[in-house]
Amino acid sequence: MVIIVMVIIVMVIIVMMIIVMVIIIIVVIIMMIVVFVVGVVMICTIVVIVIFVMIITIIILVVVIIIVVMMVVFMVMAMVFVIIVIMLIVVMTKIVCIVVMFPRTLR
Repeated sequence: MVIIVMVIIVMVIIVMMIIVMVIIIIVVIIMMIVVFVVGVVMICTIVVIVIFVMIITIIILVVVIIIVVMMVVFMVMAMVFVIIVIMLIVVMTKIVCIVVMFPRTLR
């Protein structure tokens, strides 16, 4: 009788240990899956953020380059305009001088 009780207790203990082991293994697997999923999601979000930041920086760089090019073109056009105006003023003064002086030289 005592032997049967001891065997039943041992069986119950073994079954309990097996159940505990299975529960622990399941929990560990769930934890690993959760960690893996979280890691993948984190990596994806980091990659998306990096790509987003790179696109924004490229757009900003393009805008800045366009603004700089426009400024340079505007500066060059302004310089050319100023040079043309100076040349026109010089030519006009020469023409005026010739027109004013020419009759005197004829006399």
